[in-house]
Amino acid sequence: MMGAAIDITGRKRAEEQVRQLSLAVEQSPASVVITDLQGHITYVNRKFSDLSGYSLADCHGQTPRILKSGECPSATYEELWKCITSGGTWRGEFHNRKKNGDLYWEWAVISPLIDASGKVTHFVGVKEDITERKRAEEAFRASQALLEAGADLAGLGCYEVDFAEHRCFIDERFHEICGVPAGRQAGLRPVELWMEQIHPDDRQRVLEYRDKLHDARLDRLSIEYRYLHPTQGEKWLHHSARVAARDATGHTLRSYGAVRDITAQKQSEQALLKSYAEIERLKDKLQAESDYLRAEVKVTQAHGEVIGKSAAIRKLLSQAEQVAPTDSSVLISGETGTGKELIAQTIHRLSSRSSRLMVKVNCAALPAALVESELFGREKGAFTGAMMRQIGRFELADGSTIFLDEVGELSWKCRPSCCACCRKASSSDWATPRPSRSTFVSSEPAIATCARRSAKAASAKISTTGSTSSHPRASAAGPPR
Repeated sequence: MMGAAIDITGRKRAEEQVRQLSLAVEQSPASVVITDLQGHITYVNRKFSDLSGYSLADCHGQTPRILKSGECPSATYEELWKCITSGGTWRGEFHNRKKNGDLYWEWAVISPLIDASGKVTHFVGVKEDITERKRAEEAFRASQALLEAGADLAGLGCYEVDFAEHRCFIDERFHEICGVPAGRQAGLRPVELWMEQIHPDDRQRVLEYRDKLHDARLDRLSIEYRYLHPTQGEKWLHHSARVAARDATGHTLRSYGAVRDITAQKQSEQALLKSYAEIERLKDKLQAESDYLRAEVKVTQAHGEVIGKSAAIRKLLSQAEQVAPTDSSVLISGETGTGKELIAQTIHRLSSRSSRLMVKVNCAALPAALVESELFGREKGAFTGAMMRQIGRFELADGSTIFLDEVGELSWKCRPSCCACCRKASSSDWATPRPSRSTFVSSEPAIATCARRSAKAASAKISTTGSTSSHPRASAAGPPR
């Protein structure tokens, strides 16, 4: 009996490697397609069938055109075929169609299979399903476009700072608002430029808030401050910022934020505040005039026009007509009951100020302690008991005529102030300058004495005295010297 033994260990190992390779291809998480040199499919693995819906029986002998959706341009296939037939490896994306009609994305690597003699026998394609990645990219692009549109509509300039890598990103709107160079940049120079341009009066406050944010003492920063743009000058900014990452000690590694130019809003707010203040002032003045008129109605008897045809009356009215158009201070002197107030009203009625209220002040009726407060006004808290602001009679008569009756009864302490007002035609509240321009008409000679002592002011003097007849007689004299 004869026999022979042949060592087939190498063959068995090769068969085992082939089986392992076959299992690896069949169970690969990527789609594997093998075609002949004409492009006809000879093999597809399980992943291909699961993804496309085509079994090996469905696509054997077919070309990969069965997956064509029409979404890829013809130039892509031409480039692919030219590359692999020349021995190269092609890489790219396909937008294919499944057997059920659904579209999906694949990333493919296709290359020729070369035998031991160097001859191309087949083409193999390994493809990965990237549909979810494409959807995520599309969603990200849509979200980014929406964010950019929202930031553009809101006028937001955005930035990101990586303190660990010493890099920062500045978008175009931030560049427009702050004058800091845009784009991705190495180093933190843009941050330094921003800090240098903060208004000196606001810089310390802003940097303190920034330090609190970076040291985890604040979750987010929201602050308004003035900024000195290199070319556009001073503007107001609203700045919001958050920390994206911190190290183990809590210090900031990466932060991001946005700024918005609120200069126009701030200017509108300031103009509105000024308007409110002016409205409040006018309201107070109107209320004071209303209160004064109510008081006058109660205490003043009704009176008519000056009547009479005597030479004295005509001369008196002539003098009133001469002085009425001027802004001179007028002194009316005469005995009690001779009509000094009627003459003052006539002068006011004939003047250009007749459309405004003539303010009457009975100096004899004012308490000595409140004379200055009543005449010149006071601010809230100017003295003990001053619980609110009061407009003085001089300010109330702004642009009109003030009649100081019984001015001779004023204390010597108040006379210099009154004379100064007569000279300058202006007055000021206690504690707050608030000039008022009026024409002054006063009775009694004492005001002339004050005027001589305080200034050489131009004024007219009209005297009214009683007479034995039923008609008053009048005389006139020039200003005191």
